[in-house]
Amino acid sequence: MPETVENRWIWPFELLERIGQGGMGEVWKARFVKNDRIVAVKLLPSDVTDETVLARFEREVGLLRDMRHPHIVHTFGGMTDGDKGPGKSPNRRFYAMEYLTGGTLQDLLERDGRLGPETVVQYAKQICAALAFAHDRGVIHRDLKPGNFLLAEDGTLKLADFGLAAVREGNKLTAEGRTMGTFRYMAPEQIRGRPPACPQTDLYALGVVLFELLTGVPPFAGETPAETLQMHLKRPAPRVISREPHCPPGLDALVADLMEKRIEDRPATATAVGERLNALDERVALRQRTPTMTMDVPSLRDRERQISDDDLTIPPPPRRVAAPTPWVKWTAAGALALCGLLLPAAARWQTDSAALDRAEARWIERLESGDPLQRVDAAATLGQLGEDGSANYDALLEALESDDLTVRAAAAQALVAFPSQRGELDSILNRVQKEDLEERVRQAAQSTRRTLQQEPEPVGGRGSTLWAWAASLGLLLAAGFVAFKT
Repeated sequence: MPETVENRWIWPFELLERIGQGGMGEVWKARFVKNDRIVAVKLLPSDVTDETVLARFEREVGLLRDMRHPHIVHTFGGMTDGDKGPGKSPNRRFYAMEYLTGGTLQDLLERDGRLGPETVVQYAKQICAALAFAHDRGVIHRDLKPGNFLLAEDGTLKLADFGLAAVREGNKLTAEGRTMGTFRYMAPEQIRGRPPACPQTDLYALGVVLFELLTGVPPFAGETPAETLQMHLKRPAPRVISREPHCPPGLDALVADLMEKRIEDRPATATAVGERLNALDERVALRQRTPTMTMDVPSLRDRERQISDDDLTIPPPPRRVAAPTPWVKWTAAGALALCGLLLPAAARWQTDSAALDRAEARWIERLESGDPLQRVDAAATLGQLGEDGSANYDALLEALESDDLTVRAAAAQALVAFPSQRGELDSILNRVQKEDLEERVRQAAQSTRRTLQQEPEPVGGRGSTLWAWAASLGLLLAAGFVAFKT
């Protein structure tokens, strides 16, 4: 290992500090001497002579050099260093890649314990984009785990470490029948060594990763590696919702599908998983349920008027007023108690509504000024907010005029979530269907029109919900007042 100053040169890089170490070598923060750019350098120890390990490392360099994607770590290239540079370092293999400062998902887990569903969904979308890109090129990663997902300073997630990747066309470095990977995240077929690794092998590991991000613990964790592997092979995967009750049902079901034992029972592609993530309703994550509250209402008892023996004066007969019957008093107590329960819930609703507005504003900003992929994602998310949004409808209408055809198509699809506007939308989408130059946009408009014509109109959104809260509280307060007055 390059521990001395003289040995901290892998020309043309100066090694500054070691930031990671694993079975396939070590990673150093380094300076590119030609322009002082800070990069990360992954290198094999100089004493590695195993031809299979060397060939696998070189193949990783070749794979990463050709994997140009926003959610895959960018690699600049690699070489074999000999007697060059100030330190005349020994001959060793290495490659340079972009230096990311945000840590890893493993670091987030160790710091926060677990992540919120909305955060996990956003990370999962980025993971699926990277996997879809790799799988389309015949590359199976085979070692997905939180530590292999790096975070850029802006929060972008990037997949790293293709050292165990298998190329589906076949190669001798990952021969069938060999068990390779990190045991806590390995699919059953990866453990058995048959059938060969496939895209669903990575999707199983993705399910395990998402389970751990949502709950803070992996789904299977035996006392020994062998016990953990047996769990992956034979024990049904636990549900996220059994550990984290507030997990959205759709996300819980998706993670369960990803961790199915049989390959054919899992989603077919990373793209399909990404589409399911886009369809998840983010309102479940933004709106936390109001905790159940209990209140003991003491019973109301009639008190007898006691007249002492010393009271000899007989008063005139009082005006008779009918005493409240028990059911009236119970009604009044129940109405007031229910008001006490609903008032905190109404306050919580207002808080959650404000959070929803802030999230909506961020997505609208992304729809208006993000890159094309971000704008398409923003259109889909604003559509998921549907009638509960306050400004998303107008933003999607404006997106129909975008210069990017994918944004226009996404906006047309997202407008299906606004059946209360079906009259106006029918006219607008009819114009798009007739005038837009792109077939994809015309088809999206036609599909949305057809769906809106078939869907029943919902009963209001957030505005009607607010009036419902106000009406309910008013009626209950009035009932309590009248009952006690009576």
